[in-house]
Amino acid sequence: MAVNLHEPRRLSEREAAAYLGVVTVRTMQDWRTKGVGPAYSKLGRRVCYAIEDLDAFVALTRVEPKATAAQVAVAEG
Repeated sequence: MAVNLHEPRRLSEREAAAYLGVVTVRTMQDWRTKGVGPAYSKLGRRVCYAIEDLDAFVALTRVEPKATAAQVAVAEG
């Protein structure tokens, strides 16, 4: 069986939680049952995550501050 090196690497549930760094495997499971969190694939019983999907999820949760640090310093100033 030939391996396609151009396919994105899929991470296990545990690897995905570690990749995100701030969540547990249990949190990943809770997100799936609630229909939130990063996109995932199911291969049989196995749940796996594409790194691109994890990065996209993190990008979606990004919060832009309303003021820059320089603006805050001037306002406090």
